[in-house]
Amino acid sequence: MKKTEKGYLTVEATISLTTFLFFMMFLMNFGQIYQVQTYMLHGLAQTGKNLAFSSYEYKNETMVSKVENIAQFVLEKLKLPIPQKGSIKLRWKGEDYPQAVKQTFQYCVGKNAQNLDSTLKSLGLSQGIQSIKFSDTKKEGDDLHIKASYKVDLIFPFFGIQSIELNHQMVCRLWESSE
Repeated sequence: MKKTEKGYLTVEATISLTTFLFFMMFLMNFGQIYQVQTYMLHGLAQTGKNLAFSSYEYKNETMVSKVENIAQFVLEKLKLPIPQKGSIKLRWKGEDYPQAVKQTFQYCVGKNAQNLDSTLKSLGLSQGIQSIKFSDTKKEGDDLHIKASYKVDLIFPFFGIQSIELNHQMVCRLWESSE
């Protein structure tokens, strides 16, 4: 009887080991997605807080903003780089909210664009900060609606799914004075 049952243990081990490995890879993908979402949500929350507070300061500056807007216009027309100091304020004043949010996000999360890029790439965002789209971000009344979307490349692609697109929305009440 034992001669006819030769190899049953190998078949059983192959089936259970394969199932176990698929389950573990599936869990690792979920862990990666959870880690990316946690990182991004924390960054967006800090970005929202920073811009909500800064909006009060930006609203109450009038003389400086006109000079900064002219300087930004000249730099853009001459295709020169806009200085980092004050560029968030310039973008905010120019109502370019998606870029203001993107720059604030870089500041709040990374402090350094290279470190942030390498961190995001290690989390699965293949193009780093360029992977994150803030294009639907807008200001409505006293609220800033931040919308971020990005694709995460999975560690272990399953059934042809190479990446997953994630979207986050956040509404922040701005500290602007209504005067």
